[in-house]
Amino acid sequence: MADAAQALLAAGALDAWTMPVVMKKGRPGVMLSALCEPSAVARLQRTFFETTSTFGVRSIPVHRAELERRTVSVPVGEDGVRVKVGVLEGRVVSATPEHDDVADIARRRGLPVRQVYEDASAAARSLRLAPAEG
Repeated sequence: MADAAQALLAAGALDAWTMPVVMKKGRPGVMLSALCEPSAVARLQRTFFETTSTFGVRSIPVHRAELERRTVSVPVGEDGVRVKVGVLEGRVVSATPEHDDVADIARRRGLPVRQVYEDASAAARSLRLAPAEG
C-alpha cells in the first residue's frame, strides 16, 4: 500500500491515504484513496490498476473551499521558519509552521522537533493578531 500511495503522489495526486476497512464476509482490508484535480483522474486510475490488485476504481467528484494562503517567515532563534498563513475575509485565521523547516532546525540544533515546533507556533500566533496584509 505504501508503494502504491507513493506512486499515486508521483502521478499527480494531491494526497493519498489508506484506511482499514471490513470487507464482505467480514474480511479485513485496506482502502487506498487519492485526491486529485479533474485533469489527473485518468492518470491516477491507471496508476491504481498498475500498482494494486484492484479490478475497479470508484471516482467521486468533490468540491473544495480554500482559505487564501500566504507564506511568511518567522524568527526562531537565529533561524527562520516558513509559516503557512490562512486568510478569511481579510483576517488571519490560521498560521502553521512548515514541518520540514522545524525538523531541519531541530536536527541542526540537537533539539526535539516538538520544542522547535512550539517556538515557531508561538512566533506564528502573533500573525493571527495582526490584520492580513494585501
